[in-house]
Amino acid sequence: MLGASLNTPIGAFSADATFAQSIFDETREKKNGYSLHASYSVNVLSTKTNVTLAAYRYYSKDFYTLRDVIWAKNNDYNLANEALRNSLFSRPKNQYQLSINQNLGEKWGVLYLIGSTYSYWGKSGVRNEYQLSYSN
Repeated sequence: MLGASLNTPIGAFSADATFAQSIFDETREKKNGYSLHASYSVNVLSTKTNVTLAAYRYYSKDFYTLRDVIWAKNNDYNLANEALRNSLFSRPKNQYQLSINQNLGEKWGVLYLIGSTYSYWGKSGVRNEYQLSYSN
């Protein structure tokens, strides 16, 4: 992983690139994947609101996280079987996320709103997720 961030008067910018190599025990087959991530975050002091925009791009369907591989190995899945890998893990292609955190004051806590959209390798359309939470 290689990344950089920059804090400016108009907000914070960050970007990183990740290379992942997964080796499947059954065949010693190596799968290489690359991803890029960029984000912008701004804290609006007058309203105590934090807004973050993030984008993720996976340049290969062979990008497996350490979590993906450990989960499959712990569940005794034969990851050398590509059809099985593809059915177990929807391979992400793009992800976009908007996060808004609103401080409601010392006595009232914080309201969180997150919206995400995902697209996947080999699948048409997108999947949208929305989360609303509160903490006090």
